[in-house]
Amino acid sequence: ELVLSPDNYHNIYKFINHACCPNAVMTLLNTDRTYWFENGMHARQTIYPGDEIEVDYGENYHATMCR
Repeated sequence: ELVLSPDNYHNIYKFINHACCPNAVMTLLNTDRTYWFENGMHARQTIYPGDEIEVDYGENYHATMCR
C-alpha cells in the first residue's frame, strides 16, 4: 500500500483534497527504476482557476467520509 502525504516533504499533495465525486484522478506510473513511481493526474472535467483539485482517496477513506 502506498501513501502520498505532504506531511514530511511539503509537496504538491497539500493542494489536493478528497471528494466522493472528484474532478481529477491520480494514476501511479511505474518507471524503469526500481521502487520509483511517478504520479500522473488527469482531469475528469474542466477545472477552472480557483477550483479545488479533488481526488478520491480510496476505499479505506470511503468508510468514514462518503455516504
